[in-house]
Amino acid sequence: MDRHTLVRVSSQREIMESRRYLRCLGQPALFAANGEAIKFRTKKHLALLVFLAVECRRPHRRDRLSELLWPNVRAPEARHSLATGLSVLRPRLGPGALEATRDHVCLPAGRVISDLDRLYDGDVLGEEATGPLRVGGFLEGFDISDAPEFALWKDRQQARLLPAVRDALIVLIERCRSTCDTRQIEQLADRMLMMDELCEEAIRAKMEARALAGDRLTALKVFEDWKTRLAQDLRAAPSAAVEQMAARMRRGGWERTAINDIPALPPRHGRERAFIGRAREYGILYGIWGQLKQGKAVHAIVLGDSGVGKTTLVERLTTTATLEGASVARVQSYDLERNIPFITLGGLILELLDRPGASATPPEALAELARTAPEVRRRFPTLPAPDDAHGEAARMRLTESFHQLLQAVAEEHPVILVVDDLHLADEPSLAVLHVVLRRLAGEPILALFTGRPGELGQSTQASILRESLARIGGQELELAPLDPTQSLELLTSLLEPGEAKPSTTEQRSLIGASGGFPMVIELLVQDWRAHGSSSVALALDAVTAEFVAGAGPKAAYGHVLSRLAGTLEPATKSALDLASVLGHRLSDLAMYSVIDLSLGQTMAALGELSQMRVLRDGSKGMEFANELVRALVYSAVPLPVRRALHASVADRLRNCSDPAAPVSRLELAFHTMRAGRPKDAIPHLLEGAKEAIRHGAPQSAERALSSAVPSLHGEHLVQAMLLLVEVLQEQGRWRDSLDACRVLEGIADETRAQEIFALAALAKAYLGASVSQELFELLPALKYTMRSGPHISSRVRAARAAAQAIAPLRDRGIG
Repeated sequence: MDRHTLVRVSSQREIMESRRYLRCLGQPALFAANGEAIKFRTKKHLALLVFLAVECRRPHRRDRLSELLWPNVRAPEARHSLATGLSVLRPRLGPGALEATRDHVCLPAGRVISDLDRLYDGDVLGEEATGPLRVGGFLEGFDISDAPEFALWKDRQQARLLPAVRDALIVLIERCRSTCDTRQIEQLADRMLMMDELCEEAIRAKMEARALAGDRLTALKVFEDWKTRLAQDLRAAPSAAVEQMAARMRRGGWERTAINDIPALPPRHGRERAFIGRAREYGILYGIWGQLKQGKAVHAIVLGDSGVGKTTLVERLTTTATLEGASVARVQSYDLERNIPFITLGGLILELLDRPGASATPPEALAELARTAPEVRRRFPTLPAPDDAHGEAARMRLTESFHQLLQAVAEEHPVILVVDDLHLADEPSLAVLHVVLRRLAGEPILALFTGRPGELGQSTQASILRESLARIGGQELELAPLDPTQSLELLTSLLEPGEAKPSTTEQRSLIGASGGFPMVIELLVQDWRAHGSSSVALALDAVTAEFVAGAGPKAAYGHVLSRLAGTLEPATKSALDLASVLGHRLSDLAMYSVIDLSLGQTMAALGELSQMRVLRDGSKGMEFANELVRALVYSAVPLPVRRALHASVADRLRNCSDPAAPVSRLELAFHTMRAGRPKDAIPHLLEGAKEAIRHGAPQSAERALSSAVPSLHGEHLVQAMLLLVEVLQEQGRWRDSLDACRVLEGIADETRAQEIFALAALAKAYLGASVSQELFELLPALKYTMRSGPHISSRVRAARAAAQAIAPLRDRGIG
């Protein structure tokens, strides 16, 4: 290979490696190979690039390009503008990308990568590195008013690309359906409607999104408006599938109801809540629903602790399936009803009676079902008398009759059976369901169960059913708590735009207390909204003499724990009480000797609590499932017992001399204060706050100080407030620290004046222009404090404030 060939090959390789990416769908833009946007000062230069990239099959005459984009100027000026545009494009596209002669210009295919290439290739979803294609109308919102020929060309391209764009949007909508991303579904539907306001796929997607958000009224209004326009403009009617979807949204299922009779839902109703962190699990269930539509049933059980989101996940799927034509029968199991035979099965029977096709069940089967659910005979009063049967024969007749009811309903639509809280269902019902599920091979009938792993073992039939599902190829999904990022996203979505927001420290406390459980996050946010600093998440570890918190979250969550606690042995119950007092230190097995538990008893107790899912293995050892569970246990311990436990723990920590695991003074202050010894706790509090600041943990110091301040007086209050101001400034919260300084000015004596002045001045220095003039006037006082401040820290703060005050003078001219 000669030198010229090597140079040419090397040049071609450089062009390929430095290719730019041109976005033509939506607002056009050019990106470098590293993803950085390449700016254009003139829209016409970008329009020229788009035209050359789209029309890359042949060279274009210069005079034609001039007339396309500069039609209102003389030919020499237009050619000059074109030459300027080409000179702008060359460095932006890289060496050798444009090919130009005296009369012609060409941008050969492949020199620039375009999103149109992905659109033509059907590469809509992309890969992990590229991501999904951003789909919109061709040059949407990109207009050049003085170039009518370019506008006509753009319109022709839009019309030519419209079918492909619509198909790509449908692919993206289907992908969002598989993750239940309703907000994105609605956005994509709106984008389709902007291009074609009568598009049926777009209307269907918008109706789905509104229905999944709980806004059935808007979904039906959208449908009725679209149906009217369709008839007026095209003299056409909706497809049967969309008509049936609208019918299912109306009250009463299949009979038409006037839209005005459908109640509008409140803004925060049910499924409109953000659906965060469950896309993977929902995708699995959505895939199971897809298989059911194809005639293959794969049953599933969703496992997780109370409040982790099992019911919400299944409800999302069943709502989607109902919109697509499924008949769903759901029953909720309760602890009080678990000893009533066939109560769960009776609930499913009543649900199925309201589904299309139920009346086609053989009368003999309905008569047998009426023995379990008397409502069947009231619905069908002419049924024959059931055959006389007892014992096992009666149960087999009931099983066969229930199977026939399922088959009759499944003749019309696929059937989804949902049993919520499987561990609380009665044993006879589960035995019948177990037999029926083994007979359902090849029938469009799907069973979904939810349950808590820690309690499934208490039900013999539930355990057998779980094992049987695994043998016949059923899916088992276990929901894990949300991670901190997902928890923060959910917490943010629960706060209204106009309401007060928790501080960063409070947000961390709320997220940490929730343990990643969505229901607990919602309860704690409601509690914080109502009680502020007295809410459960903030009050549990507050350095206060008593634990006082609102009853709302505890009442909503406490029934689960009370049922579990009633089955505990005395030693396990004692260990649980002490664990609630210990908090993060509950894995320290030696601590349990204060309640006279041996090492073996302690390990057995913690193991039992872990098996019951009250405790879990965290990144730092054993911990409560969430702080709401801990709060419930803690508040149930009688006050004198709590004080005695805190006192014992405080004494043990005070005498701890292990250098490998030093005791936090803030932790010691907490236990001493809760033990009813506030005078002993205050020195630990103040020293612990200083220790936390030195170790880079200002949030911990803030939580302890802010909770303790209301109970402090005199000099201790002044010291705590000074530390609180310092902690706030460590976090950059200058406005809050200035407010705290104003409080200090009213409670401190003259000996603290310079210290408070330096803190306030530093806060004003970092607040910027709003206080710059005031700060400039304080320069003489700052100079005095720098020379004679009582502490070196006060002198340093004064110097920092002075430097900030005179900083604007450095850029000011002289004279």
